[in-house]
Amino acid sequence: LDDRDELIRSQLASVGDNSSAVAALIAEKEKLISKARGEVASEVAAMKAKSDADIAAASAKAKAAVDVQIAAALKVLDAAKAESASQVDAQATAIADQIVKKVV
Repeated sequence: LDDRDELIRSQLASVGDNSSAVAALIAEKEKLISKARGEVASEVAAMKAKSDADIAAASAKAKAAVDVQIAAALKVLDAAKAESASQVDAQATAIADQIVKKVV
């Protein structure tokens, strides 16, 4: 009976010692998970910053291209406006000359 009691006590003692090892492993696991989460968060932040920079660069490039197109279109419109104004002036002069000829 004493041998059996001693066996049970030694098994209980080894289980008790095992729980501290399990607790240490759990603590190590939590530490590793926390470190991994930190690394992932920093990588995600870096990727987001790079993505934001790429988007901003592409947006600036597209805006510059659109600005060039708008400037070209405005130049064409201004030229057409000037041409129309000169044609109106020429027609007004011609009409005025015809009126003067008829009156005189």
